[in-house]
Amino acid sequence: MDGIQVIARALARAGKEEQLRNTLVGMLAPTRAEQGCRLYKLYEANDRGLFYFYEEWASQDALDRHTETRH
Repeated sequence: MDGIQVIARALARAGKEEQLRNTLVGMLAPTRAEQGCRLYKLYEANDRGLFYFYEEWASQDALDRHTETRH
């Protein structure tokens, strides 16, 4: 497969798990709408407050543009 694959991890501070979950869920729609985003999936681990994104991008340029967004 051509393109870029990313696995990103986010770990909430104690007591901030729900806040982080809400923030990450809020990132799904705008990120999926970005040009060059092929896949953007959020997974929550069994460990409380631990989240992973699996991302597929059409190119490094698309990923670079994503990293410059507010979300």
